[in-house]
This record gives sequence, structure tokens and C-alpha cells, in this order.
Amino acid sequence: MSVQSNEGQLAKEILCEFMEQFQKRNPNLYVFSSHLHMNEQTPHIHIDFVPFIHNSKRGLDTRVSLKGALAEQGFKGGIRGMTEWNEWIEAEKQELSKVMGRYGVQWKQLGTHNKHLSVLDFEKQERQKEVAELEQTISGSKEELSEILHQQIAAGQETEQIRKEGEAIRQEVSELTATNHLLKEQTVTLTGNKEKLLSENEKLEKQQKKLQQEINKMVQSKALEQAERAKKRPKRAFEMR
Repeated sequence: MSVQSNEGQLAKEILCEFMEQFQKRNPNLYVFSSHLHMNEQTPHIHIDFVPFIHNSKRGLDTRVSLKGALAEQGFKGGIRGMTEWNEWIEAEKQELSKVMGRYGVQWKQLGTHNKHLSVLDFEKQERQKEVAELEQTISGSKEELSEILHQQIAAGQETEQIRKEGEAIRQEVSELTATNHLLKEQTVTLTGNKEKLLSENEKLEKQQKKLQQEINKMVQSKALEQAERAKKRPKRAFEMR
């Protein structure tokens, strides 16, 4: 159908309706891009998707797998050389044929499908390469994640060691602070005792001076008394022979 013709516009409507139900029909094919091309000879759609499976028995629970994705959608393959991919293509063609029928368009089968099988096989191989690359990327990501987890564990252990050392330092500082407070209290007590002793010593010195003065007075008084007594004694006459 020519793009510029009325049939081309009809083809556009058919393709858009086919695409609207594509994701619902294929829950295991995650569509991330779809484009309707109306700038070439024949209207057509490009659909880009990622095939995935659930409950994987190896690796991640959800991972990329075209064969597994189609198998979960009921395409088992193995019938007269038909692969899951070929079975799925035929099923999609039948869905497109149903949409065409609703618009009064019949599918004229020219029997050209078989000669395109080699192309499909090539595309399958390319898809398998892409899947292998994706799985390798996922494996590398898992290794990186494992390394990050190891680093986190090591960092956690180092953090715990630092926390313990910090706790020991805080304990030591607390003990030094308590010792410092005790020394300050002892210093205050010793200072008080020193002032008290100095005060008592000053008192003793004053008492000693006073006592010395009293002793001096007593000595002087005794000397005066003896002198007075000496004056009052009678004089004796001595004979010279």
C-alpha cells in the first residue's frame, strides 16, 4: 500500500490498532520503543522490546531471556523444525490478520515466508548475542555489587573500630576530668590549710614576742631587785695586818 494513497492511511489505522494490543498480548516482552513509519514506500511499525522471565532458577529472579519469555507465553517450539521465535511470529501475523479483517482487508499469502527463514535465523542469532551481552553485563554488575557490599562491610567494621576507639578516648577524658576536679579540690583544701597554718604561725610569733618581752621585764626586774639588795647590805671593816 502506497503511503500517500487512501490504502496507506487505512494501513496506518490497522497498524496502530495492532500495536495498541501488542503489550497486552506479550506480557513478557517489555516494549520500550515503537515507531510508525509513514515516510517510506510502505507503512510499517518498528517495535523494540526486552524479553524477560520470572522465577529464574539461576542468577537473578527476573532476567533477560527471549526463549524463556516466549516459552512463558506458550510458545514451546520443536514442531516440524519450528522455533519459539517462528511460532510467535506466525501468531502475531494471525493477530494482524484479524485486525485487517475488521477493516475489510484480506491477507494475500504469497508463500514467501520460507525464503525469509534464513533472515529470521540470523536475527535470532543476533538477538542471542545481544542477550549474551546483556547477561554478561548483568554478571559484571553482580560482581561490582558484590565488591561494593564487601567495601560497605569493611567500612562498617572500620567505623565500628573508630567508634570503639572514640569511646575509649571519651572514657579516658572523663577519667582525666574527674582527676582534675579532685586535684582542684585538694589544691583548694591545701591552700586553706596553708593559710590556716600561716595564721597560726603568725599568732605563735606574736605570742613568742610577747613572752620574750615578759621574760626581759622579769630579768630586768630581778636585776634591779638584786641591786637594791646589794645597796642595803652593811659594809664590813677589813683589818690589815
